[in-house]
Amino acid sequence: MVRLDELALPWERGERSRPNQRLYYQVVLGSVELEPAIEALVERFGDSRAERPSARGNAVLAALVVDKSGKLVEDPAIGVSSFGWGLMTALTGDLADLAGWPDVEKRLVDEIESALRPPEVSEDDEEWRSKPLTRQSIERAHRALVSMLGLPDEWVHAPDFAIRSYVYFKDPSPPEPLLLNSFFLGDLATAKQLFLAGEASHNLKAYLGAWVPPLRSNILEDTSVLESALRPLSTPLARWPSNGRHPLALLQQAAVNLAFSKTTPEGIIGINGPPGTGKTTLLRDVLANVIADRATALLAFADPEDAFEHSGEKLMVGGSWLHLYRLHSSLTGFEMVVASSNNKAVENVSAELPGLAQIADDAPHLRYFKTLSDALHGSETWGAIAAVLGNAQNRSKFKQQFWWDEDSGFNNYLRAASGSRQEVQVENPDTGVMELKLPRIVLSEDPPLSKKDALKRWEAACKRFKDVREKCLSWFAWLESLQTDLERTPGLHAAKRAALDSEHRALEHENQTRTALDHAETQLGAIQSEIAQLTV
Repeated sequence: MVRLDELALPWERGERSRPNQRLYYQVVLGSVELEPAIEALVERFGDSRAERPSARGNAVLAALVVDKSGKLVEDPAIGVSSFGWGLMTALTGDLADLAGWPDVEKRLVDEIESALRPPEVSEDDEEWRSKPLTRQSIERAHRALVSMLGLPDEWVHAPDFAIRSYVYFKDPSPPEPLLLNSFFLGDLATAKQLFLAGEASHNLKAYLGAWVPPLRSNILEDTSVLESALRPLSTPLARWPSNGRHPLALLQQAAVNLAFSKTTPEGIIGINGPPGTGKTTLLRDVLANVIADRATALLAFADPEDAFEHSGEKLMVGGSWLHLYRLHSSLTGFEMVVASSNNKAVENVSAELPGLAQIADDAPHLRYFKTLSDALHGSETWGAIAAVLGNAQNRSKFKQQFWWDEDSGFNNYLRAASGSRQEVQVENPDTGVMELKLPRIVLSEDPPLSKKDALKRWEAACKRFKDVREKCLSWFAWLESLQTDLERTPGLHAAKRAALDSEHRALEHENQTRTALDHAETQLGAIQSEIAQLTV
């Protein structure tokens, strides 16, 4: 944090940045005291809780992002908090009006930008953005914002500090404005618009309860549903190679199977359970099968270059055009986002998945850009399969480490794979002398040296995966046939019992018939004797 003292603004003092970093400032455009604001809300709406949490300190009203010289960055350069507007809207208006925040936010940003423009500059002249902000322009913007919000002067504090933000010097993007609002606000506004327009997706309707499944089954009571969920051909081919190779519990496996079979027609499924019941464990198996499904989709490409299609976009870099490509549409939709109201829980899951301790000791071949993953997580990992993102700081750290880091960044791996190996300067820990060497990711991950080499590796990997997949499908088909035979067993037993009963009845009937035949033959003999006597 840096104070906006009376002598000079930070950029007017000419502050230096950190090594290999670009310096930005996030100017906090005033704040509102929380204590009187919350007291006013409680006075109007009440609070029946026995223990009300205390509200102290200040809430930021807005923030401006400027570069090292004090010039506004490209949009978004202004972030506005919903609290100041929502506070006065709740106190003076109707709570239903709070739904209008997305439109109000745009107007507030426009008004702040208009107030930052010097009074003598016309609205069409954008030249002012190329000049540093002055104390007068910051104060004008603050006064305009407070006036628009209608906040009482005694609750408000003028701008008096900024927050330093650093970005890796090769990263062309400035930092995002401070996260001043819940990221749910935009999602809620979008959901509302979709419902109003009659365009809400099936997932959204199911999540909000506007669509209810026509049939519900209790898997603990209806064994037929459980049996159906656990059929071999309903079970994903891939499994997470956990330590000890322990299988999932019965209901865990049923949840994983249903996660794939039910999300296709219905799009969303809920799996509930108290802590410690294995939800994260089954999530790993879901992830493993998503990866296997994506690998199956990749088999369609004889050349991995065909997996990218031109986006129609291009950038001017170094006097020449750089064409931008995107993944083929068949390879999208396999992404996974772990989200929760508990940030730490999400970080734990995202950080644990790549951990070396999360996979079996007997899988030493299972490594996927380990050099990069180790650097991303700062610990021993098996591969770059997940990242801790979420807030702006985590995303910025990931971007810098993943792409720009000179020793472990993926940028240098791709450069080497394209035939442009570049050495980096590294300090010798023994002598302290700077030496040139290949980046660690190039030395450790062994990128292909040519397209021919890359294609050879690609073909070998595809063949290996295809062979394993076909073997798994064969085993699953055999298991399914066993399942079918087992299902037929009760019917065969019943048929056998019916056949035995029929045989028993037939034997009884045969005995009765033989007795009747013997009796008839006896009678026939007697009659024949009588006839013979009468004839004589």
